Amino acid sequence: MSVRLATAVWVQAFLRRCDLAAVPVYVLRRGDADAGEIWLKLVKGADEVSILQVSREDHTSTVHKVLDEAEADRHLARQETYDPDLWVIEIDDRAGRSDTLFHS
Repeated sequence: MSVRLATAVWVQAFLRRCDLAAVPVYVLRRGDADAGEIWLKLVKGADEVSILQVSREDHTSTVHKVLDEAEADRHLARQETYDPDLWVIEIDDRAGRSDTLFHS
């Protein structure tokens, strides 16, 4: 049996990691504190936005799309209709600093 970290704890740690790396980050949607799914919106520019779905079990993320920002927002809104417990976190990576967030 695998024990998963509570979503709110994972998010709090991720926000702290962003803060330490001086990467702007915003919680756009708060979901279920214990079991909500986590989606990251990684903004590199208005025409380059990646959507990542995070796995708290093995600490990996899966890139789903590279879109413009309006398309990314529509995609995330659709995901919210399927899963009202999900979290959405936006990372402003226009300066290219987010690589340090995904490596130990």
